[in-house]
Amino acid sequence: MQQEKFKPMFLERLYKYYPKTQGHITHVEISTPLSAEHFINSPDGASYGLEWTGEHFEQKLHDDFFNPSVQKIDGMFMTGEAVAFGGFYGALATGYATAAHILGLPRLLLMLALDRDAQKNMPKLLE
Repeated sequence: MQQEKFKPMFLERLYKYYPKTQGHITHVEISTPLSAEHFINSPDGASYGLEWTGEHFEQKLHDDFFNPSVQKIDGMFMTGEAVAFGGFYGALATGYATAAHILGLPRLLLMLALDRDAQKNMPKLLE
């Protein structure tokens, strides 16, 4: 397979940054969009998610469908890579945006700064 030629390059980079891994690697798997197309039947090897076209960023679409508040269902929120930003980091960023929407930005930042116990101490801290 064509991708096999990349294994030595990837291992060399791994060992450069994480030298203690040398001698401990038992298997290397390399995939391409063709692998995704074969194993998960994704069109043209797309890894996941919506197609990211210019239309995806139209304001009306966001107002109607990609707002974290689910219309007509109080207290329900939607988050993930299809809400506003694509891919893994998009899902992560959208999770933070949804949390800020639910909690309010000051409360979210305070919780992030203080740790898990911040939530139970929140009323005292915000007084």
